[in-house]
Amino acid sequence: MNFGTTPDLLTFLFTDIEGSTRLWEQQPELMRPALARHDALARATIEKHRGIVVKMSGDGVHAAFGDALDALAAALLFQQEVDALAAVAGKLSRAAPGGAVAEQPGEPTRYRTGHLK
Repeated sequence: MNFGTTPDLLTFLFTDIEGSTRLWEQQPELMRPALARHDALARATIEKHRGIVVKMSGDGVHAAFGDALDALAAALLFQQEVDALAAVAGKLSRAAPGGAVAEQPGEPTRYRTGHLK
């Protein structure tokens, strides 16, 4: 997927699974399939909201969006899907969306570079 034209402002989404190192050490047999499902959910959610996956590394995802609302919608939906996955697995911590979108509750603020925080 591409943006077609270069947007004036890109919004980045970064995710990470909280406590994953501990989970890998304690229950690697649960983490393998959970991480595969996590990655599939991340990719599908990002693409559904017109984003592109820049990089997937370990249990983290870096994505870019041409519209901040698409990034926010993807972050919220992904969090809901990971929470549902965690409830089923009963072991995974919440994914932690961060970076440019929904890092902290409240209104986004602009850095001098134009990125949201």
